[in-house]
Amino acid sequence: MSGKIFGYLNNALGLRLVEWHEDGLSVEVPSIYKYSFVIEGVLVEGVKVLLLEPREKSIELSVLVARAERLEITVGVSCVLVLDKMDSMMRRQLISKRRSFVVPDKQVYLPFLGTYLSERGLLPRKELVSLSPSAQLMVLHHLQKTSLEGVPFSIIANRLGYTQKTVSLIASELKELGICQYQQIDSKTKSLKFNPDNKRELWERVLPYLRSPIHKVLYLYPEDVREMELCNAYDNALAHYTDIIDVPQKSYAIDKRRVSINSFPMKSETNFMEAVRLELWKYNPWVLAEEGVVDPLSMYLCYLNDDNERVAGELSRLVDRVLW
Repeated sequence: MSGKIFGYLNNALGLRLVEWHEDGLSVEVPSIYKYSFVIEGVLVEGVKVLLLEPREKSIELSVLVARAERLEITVGVSCVLVLDKMDSMMRRQLISKRRSFVVPDKQVYLPFLGTYLSERGLLPRKELVSLSPSAQLMVLHHLQKTSLEGVPFSIIANRLGYTQKTVSLIASELKELGICQYQQIDSKTKSLKFNPDNKRELWERVLPYLRSPIHKVLYLYPEDVREMELCNAYDNALAHYTDIIDVPQKSYAIDKRRVSINSFPMKSETNFMEAVRLELWKYNPWVLAEEGVVDPLSMYLCYLNDDNERVAGELSRLVDRVLW
């Protein structure tokens, strides 16, 4: 099992993995868990990890997660589910529970690893855990708007509203995660080639590193936002893109850099009657917006921790429509 994972994690994240040897590193795994999983111990940059491959492919995901969590508590070692395939619903559930997983050659989510590597001085960038907001914006633009592959950095900067230096930093960040590679257009001009080039596969690979764009949510009186250039967001956007019925409350998004919280005399972090919901985003929602509505993939990320099954189903179908 570990053989098919070693190369993938090394290529994608630059991680060094070795098998456990008979030198005292093994742990006592209760027999009951061996009926559920094929279990293999590995060292990831010196960190003890148990790889858990389900023996039954049809077993419910909630059961796998519960058993993995109990085993992790029992042996005191981080456990990673090894799955041969994954749909968007499964991925959403695992990420919301921060349950580590690997789908060889496709995607990896190891939330525990960032902390371990930081403690050992092996993690030079926090982007191993999540993309920066500017890098997330670039990837979402490539997936939904116009392709950024083969486009000079200067043009990318213009499309995203960033400086060329910022685009260079984003490119370095994406390259470090194995999401793209540099291409030389001429002696002075660089562009990017995304990996993989299939947009659906790229989304699945990058999703574990994406986060909600919302920095903070405020509830304000309608007159407080009347002069602002706002994108429709949250439940209003959900109703726009799916069959979910719209709600009376208005929800908007705005770049957090374009508004001062102190400019609102009356503001609240708690909803109240007649309030307008204002989301302060980590990047400019207008860069990706369509018809005054936030883009579908950013909206999807805003609902990552929502437990409503109908909403999750509608969002999964929406992603399919966007990326196919």
